[in-house]
Amino acid sequence: VAAGFELKSSNAEVFRRKLEEYFAGRSVVSEPRVWLYDAEATLAELSPQFMNWYEGLSPFGAQFSAPIFCLRHVRLQAVKELRGGHYRLTLGEGAITRTALWFGPPKGHPGLEAVARPGSRVDCLVEPQWNYFNGQKSLQFLVSDLRPS
Repeated sequence: VAAGFELKSSNAEVFRRKLEEYFAGRSVVSEPRVWLYDAEATLAELSPQFMNWYEGLSPFGAQFSAPIFCLRHVRLQAVKELRGGHYRLTLGEGAITRTALWFGPPKGHPGLEAVARPGSRVDCLVEPQWNYFNGQKSLQFLVSDLRPS
């Protein structure tokens, strides 16, 4: 939640003091992150064959957003940090691997702890999509959130 307001510089010190009084003695309680998703899936279920069916649901947009899938306890097999604080991840489940992109996770995000430890298990929220590169079509995921399992 964000809010904006104007304050005369002559009132800045009074404002600061009132804020300090208000927050004195209060403890900061961080609420658990709530994950909202449409369905749980496995890497095997989110396959190229699934994507051929899934394409028939499109187009996705403002009034019809793309479904978000929850993957639980998948192995973070490889991590490559990209320019701009983005990550290319290789997720694995048995013999199945999938590429995932995580764009700009905020500093201090709990998922960054897992990203720092390739080989760890993670839960993640993903949107499957086709990637077209160099004349090749491959399945990839866009990660909207990630946490250690």
